[in-house]
Amino acid sequence: MKGIHGSGVWRMACHRRGVTLIELLVVIAIIALLAALLIPVAMGAMTAAKNAQIAVEVGEIAKSLQQFKIQYGSYPPDFGLDPAIDAAQLDQFMARNFRNRNVANDRLADINGGKVDWNKWGLDASESLFFWLGGETHEPGQKASGGFSKDPFLPKVGSQRIAPLFQFDKARLRDTDGDGFYEYYPKGISKPYVYLVAVNYANAGSEPIVTGDTVRPYVRKNPPTVQQDYVEDSGFQLICAGLDAEFGDSVGNAAFPTGPWPDAHEDNVTNFSEGTLESKLP
Repeated sequence: MKGIHGSGVWRMACHRRGVTLIELLVVIAIIALLAALLIPVAMGAMTAAKNAQIAVEVGEIAKSLQQFKIQYGSYPPDFGLDPAIDAAQLDQFMARNFRNRNVANDRLADINGGKVDWNKWGLDASESLFFWLGGETHEPGQKASGGFSKDPFLPKVGSQRIAPLFQFDKARLRDTDGDGFYEYYPKGISKPYVYLVAVNYANAGSEPIVTGDTVRPYVRKNPPTVQQDYVEDSGFQLICAGLDAEFGDSVGNAAFPTGPWPDAHEDNVTNFSEGTLESKLP
């Protein structure tokens, strides 16, 4: 009886081991299937969350630019053109807002006591945001780190910096070209925000930003024929390169919202799309 009983136990144990192995394989197959289904969903949710975070920040910067206009009567120059034209626009802006400004003295203001040639400042459309909205130096003692001054004689390096209109995350400020002026980068993206003002749309993109990218304004139809063909034709365009860190094809202007664009454009986030450009496709 013992032998028979023992044999039965052994057979039952073998049977249980076989069922367990099959169940394990089934469970593994189910897990693999669920992973295949859920991973893209999870990645899509993460992408959407990142884009939403950028869109919120774009909206906050846009509000700061609106506040700048209220305070100074116009949107700031974007430094996106030839340096000589940028210098002339800066002169015009300072003259409108600081009536007692002495241009001759203005040009004598350098951190080393030397002569300032505004034509050679070298700011661009990616450095303009912190210069106009930052209101403070990036690091203590770094006088040339951007932020224009209330002092009409020292707009670049004056001690009376304007109060910040936007609270920049200093961990995301970089001086890529070492000129003392900082670009501001969206979180987790290797290309900076770019600011383009409407008065310069027709010639925007003639000068690359510090990363070497050419960024042009979006239009309602392609090619533009009049100023009203541009999106935000009386305001500005604030452009983020998106999670792929590519602004898109630099040849010609891209049409919004009709599209389609090359893939590099679709995940760009702007102040007029309130999210990615792709999300506004009809």
